[in-house]
Amino acid sequence: MKMLAFDFGASSGRGILGEIRDGKLTLQEVHRFSNDPVQLKNHLQWDFLRLIHEVKQCLTKCKNNGEEIVSIGVDTWGVDYGLLDGDGELMGNPFHYRDSRNEPMIEHCFKFISKEALITQSGLDCLPYNTIYQLLAETQVAHGPIYRAEQMLLMPDLFNYILTGQKRSEYSIATTTQLFDYSKSDWNYELLETLQLPRKLFAPVIYPGEIVGELTPEIRSELDLQPCKVISVGSHDTASAIAAIPAESEDFIFISTGTWVMVGVEA
Repeated sequence: MKMLAFDFGASSGRGILGEIRDGKLTLQEVHRFSNDPVQLKNHLQWDFLRLIHEVKQCLTKCKNNGEEIVSIGVDTWGVDYGLLDGDGELMGNPFHYRDSRNEPMIEHCFKFISKEALITQSGLDCLPYNTIYQLLAETQVAHGPIYRAEQMLLMPDLFNYILTGQKRSEYSIATTTQLFDYSKSDWNYELLETLQLPRKLFAPVIYPGEIVGELTPEIRSELDLQPCKVISVGSHDTASAIAAIPAESEDFIFISTGTWVMVGVEA
């Protein structure tokens, strides 16, 4: 029995099988693919349907190799999201965090809340790619998708939704939005109201280790798969990377390298 981890970075993704053998975790790469954004009508977007195709390709490889998978976990880069309509359908490809629409939104945001208060409440610096500014950019489009949306799901939560049909937001990825009050471990509903962002968009928060759900009957039928649970992990890729540091004491620093290089300590 093995676990399957999907690790999506901002430039590539991979599927990794994990198994405990003699008390040790062994890992095997099953599938690797590029993650290439697409420029369309002056906007930079993710090719989400292709990424779903790659997930299915990986699941098919595992099946064809006779692997018995008991659980799946997904992590991705932070801040980006998809919008779902009332029927649970994705309303368009998710925007890339480097899309130019975000830049003017920082100053727009400061009309509603000061920079100091926002940093204090969220624990994050005010950077233009944060989800808060992306959502504010959505509100600047008259009759835009956000006004018809019923749910906003961050990227790993969106993959979990496609796999299970369950709409949840994992804690570590929610903290990348700058709309999360870390002191309350919940969405900052007061800030959402101040910014006039509909509360209904934000899914219930779950934590690593919780069961998101089972693979949908549709996916199981399409790929001829056995039942399998999808587990909530540290779904911000940096969170999972840091959690896996093989430190033997609490007195250490880490350097996490990926799209960004992050230096820090565990506190």
